[in-house]
Amino acid sequence: MSVKMKIFTLEEAERLLPILESLLKDFQMKYQKMEESSVQWELHHRRDTDHPPANRTRKGREELTRLEQEVTDIIKLMNQVGCVVRDPHEGLIDFPSVRDKEPVYLCWKLGEDRIKFYHGVDQGFQGRKPL
Repeated sequence: MSVKMKIFTLEEAERLLPILESLLKDFQMKYQKMEESSVQWELHHRRDTDHPPANRTRKGREELTRLEQEVTDIIKLMNQVGCVVRDPHEGLIDFPSVRDKEPVYLCWKLGEDRIKFYHGVDQGFQGRKPL
């Protein structure tokens, strides 16, 4: 059984931008916090290798696990709406679409006020063309 891909019109894709923008910003904030927590955990863990305080080690690991799950959930949520998350760190999102009877991706990057570009299915961000 094949999975049917959502095909977006420009209007449908642009209606999702405020939600995706919020999710991407949340992802980036949590990912940064996760990286900082990971560094802190590693520093504490290395420093206390002879006798690591069990409480601090457990809490640090629990915090990392929680943040990892949250960033994973954000990516899943964005994918569930039918868009393709290319790079959440850069904020790159593609929307499957059709242009001149050919399959394309409408291409949007966090910070852009609307979707202004598209690219072929075999091209990436570098192949973006104005709509």
